[in-house]
Amino acid sequence: MLSRRKSRVLVVQALYSQEFNQRDMGSLMEFPWYEYQGNDRDDKLLFSRMLLHGVVEHLTEIDEHIKKHLNHWEFERLNKLDLGIMRLGCYELIYTGDTPAQIIINEAVEIAKDFGSDQTFKIINGVLDAIRKEHG
Repeated sequence: MLSRRKSRVLVVQALYSQEFNQRDMGSLMEFPWYEYQGNDRDDKLLFSRMLLHGVVEHLTEIDEHIKKHLNHWEFERLNKLDLGIMRLGCYELIYTGDTPAQIIINEAVEIAKDFGSDQTFKIINGVLDAIRKEHG
């Protein structure tokens, strides 16, 4: 099974890809860019698929939560990669209960530091923490 961090990165990549390519859900769920090791591809991607499906299913509500907690920033101006990270974090905070909120936020911040622009991890941290406080 993939690490949860790697699973989250795959979901962020899929959400980013969706923003530009408008791929259908079936092809996104296959994560075609991921290089499988061995023949256990379905087991490795189970957590990623669950997260991606949840984000897509609740996308409208998730975006409303993000918009509500953006301070001094317009939703439309968000970098698409940063938006994907926030969407995933928001989904996990509100709709799942198996991971502590602080871990979810920390994972989002670390992914943003690894893949996002210079200071956006601060925005992501602030938005997700506000959502955590509202729904905690």
